[in-house]
Amino acid sequence: MKVEYLHRVVNLLHTSLIFKYITNNTNLTLTLKLNSELFTFNPNEKQIISLLPGKYSYRASAPGVIPNIGTENMESNMNYSWQFYIITKRR
Repeated sequence: MKVEYLHRVVNLLHTSLIFKYITNNTNLTLTLKLNSELFTFNPNEKQIISLLPGKYSYRASAPGVIPNIGTENMESNMNYSWQFYIITKRR
């Protein structure tokens, strides 16, 4: 069992994990969905998450705010930084 676990850890390290620095620059709780995984950020919270390289669909949402939806390709051996904030526009 231990050898198998060590082998999985070594293989994971060889996949070139991506580190994504995420900042919630709002006074609301932010929910970020990356593919099927959900992350929650308290107001003004910063987190570092690790991801595998690949294409990610994302949806950033907060109560009472139109969500930010899109896709982004995350390349290996890269670090990314996202900051989320709210823009208020008069109609």
